Amino acid sequence: MKRTYKMILIGTGLLALLMVVGLAWMARTQAARLIQHPSDAPTRFPSRTPEALDLAYEEVQVNTADGLKLVGWYLPSRNGAAILVQHGFRGNRSSSSLEIGAMLHRHGYGVLFSTIRGHDRSDGDRFDFKNSDEYDLAAWFLFLEKQPAIDPERLGIFGQSLGGALSIRYAARNPAVKAIVTLSAPVSFNQTLETGIRYFTGLPPILFTPFIKYWLGTDWGMVSDKMDQAPSVRRISPRPIFLLHGGADTVVGPESGHLLLDAAREPKALWFEPELGHVGFFKKQPEAVEKRVVEFFNQHLLLEAHEEPTLPAGL
Repeated sequence: MKRTYKMILIGTGLLALLMVVGLAWMARTQAARLIQHPSDAPTRFPSRTPEALDLAYEEVQVNTADGLKLVGWYLPSRNGAAILVQHGFRGNRSSSSLEIGAMLHRHGYGVLFSTIRGHDRSDGDRFDFKNSDEYDLAAWFLFLEKQPAIDPERLGIFGQSLGGALSIRYAARNPAVKAIVTLSAPVSFNQTLETGIRYFTGLPPILFTPFIKYWLGTDWGMVSDKMDQAPSVRRISPRPIFLLHGGADTVVGPESGHLLLDAAREPKALWFEPELGHVGFFKKQPEAVEKRVVEFFNQHLLLEAHEEPTLPAGL
């Protein structure tokens, strides 16, 4: 009897071990999936160019400090100011970025549709949080500063989702970024990891979160504890930040907007719409987005130095 009980315990233990090993191995595959944008993914490459919106544009490219070529589009400025528009994870230049850039260009702004490594037709086989921040956005902003008819004191960023997180981190280090708007930006990797695992992989987060965090660090050098935007958003002040976030966001979660607002210093504002999902503002409320976002950039990039700017009204 004792021998049978012992064998049952051993068998149960081996089964549990095999299950853990299987979960860990599956998590390793999914960790790689979380940071890669395969060339056969339907959203990898642009389906349109600015020409689809009757916009004259330039095909541009930059080389990063670590040797990658990144591609973009540029719409010249008519008012001396320019905005870098950065897409999100697994996005490209022609997703929602195209309409946002067209909106800004209607009001005279130069618009740079930037890309990051491992996305669109840019070099790289994977997304890299640290290098996309330190190298990719840095290369694009240097390009923007050198464009003719641009006042380097009138440059801003509009970042969506992951692009918003990268924009916050970059703006914190570069005082040349004078105003920043983010749309559905995550406050930290840890805070949004479970939501992201569920959305991008379909796996139950309670089983896979620890394993995925482990493999991201071990295989890809991405330490989730260091991927936190709260310390960066605090350093943006006294430059203004305008946060847009939806309460029905199932990709990064609805809490991120409030957490970023709490972490930021003045001047800051949050436009929170409880019924909107991830990056859903422009699709659902294009006129309101145009009014508030353009007003924000006008006040902080176009006003003369002696004029006192204010954040968007009605927030």
